[in-house]
Amino acid sequence: MKFHKALIWIIGGGLISVLIFIVGCSRSKPVSPGDHGYFVGRVRTEWLQDGRRMRLLENFGYTDPTGKLWIAPANSVVDGASIPKPFWSVIGGPFAGQYRDASVVHDIACDEKKEDWKEVHRMFYTASLCGGAESTKARLMFGAVYHFGPRWTTQVVMSGADGTKEYVSKDLAVPTPTNEQVQELSKFIESKSPTLEEIEKVDISKLK
Repeated sequence: MKFHKALIWIIGGGLISVLIFIVGCSRSKPVSPGDHGYFVGRVRTEWLQDGRRMRLLENFGYTDPTGKLWIAPANSVVDGASIPKPFWSVIGGPFAGQYRDASVVHDIACDEKKEDWKEVHRMFYTASLCGGAESTKARLMFGAVYHFGPRWTTQVVMSGADGTKEYVSKDLAVPTPTNEQVQELSKFIESKSPTLEEIEKVDISKLK
């Protein structure tokens, strides 16, 4: 009997160790072709007094499938505003689902505007998948931010000897989605399972 208990303890302990190892790898493994990338660190925040925004207590990052690191620095403020609010009724609030971590780096990238807005929104898609979001929901969230999320133009105005850069950006006009457009875009993505390119090419004006 003691042998059986010991064996169970060893197997159980080994299983726990394996599970811990797997979880740890998801945040530190090298990027391979076909991967969704990995997160660096964990989201640790504190609510601000307005009850709507949160401040990051430490650095958090996401390495995308190309190996590019997207950083959300400590003390940055996030509020999920980069995800169009009319879509919250379909996909849930920005901090409630499996795309919470993705929404943090997406918020910061949209605030900093150092990268092309199309690349930022594609990063949100892969980061959502990395966080565990289901494929159809990840596509829907991508469609929402691509067609109705922040857009901008950016240019580098100064580069330092140490590699630092200064940017100047200009926000571009973005349409506010109607309830009908939210529903039609949702139906299109759920029924067609389109690629990201097909989602980008959708004529939003023809969605009722």
